[in-house]
Amino acid sequence: MSVASSCAIHDFPKPGSHVMQPWENSKRSRQNWISASGWCETFRNRHLQYFLKGYQQKGFRIRRAALVVGSQIDPAKIANPHIRAHALEGQLFRSAMEQTLQDHKVRTDVLLERDAYSTVAARLRQSSHDVERAIQDFGRSAPAKRGPWRAEQKLAVLAALFALG
Repeated sequence: MSVASSCAIHDFPKPGSHVMQPWENSKRSRQNWISASGWCETFRNRHLQYFLKGYQQKGFRIRRAALVVGSQIDPAKIANPHIRAHALEGQLFRSAMEQTLQDHKVRTDVLLERDAYSTVAARLRQSSHDVERAIQDFGRSAPAKRGPWRAEQKLAVLAALFALG
């Protein structure tokens, strides 16, 4: 996961596949759910709170955030167990993020990934093409750029624009 802040992109650590994809096994056990929930709590308590507190200690007050999600479909309405599992994982992670942000009094919006460019363009009263070009330009000029400009980094900047807009 990437977060745009202060003109920099922060990549949070990614969990092992055995933790974030607990329902991949044909037997979706309670232990797998506990493992995934535990990772989300660890992420919340260690990484995200540390990140937020770090900016507070520097005198910044984070007031808004935007989360980019793949879908907001109720997992219970998904017939395919494999797809439902991924929806449950997303819901678990998103709820951990939202809870932490709420705990820090950060107003949070949710953007659907497939509509992110058009949603941000509408909020900024720009064309989608202009927003895409601005994101590409930002990627070319981003400080300490390591490697290619990845989709999640572009989405992090889009989310920041949405929150600021």
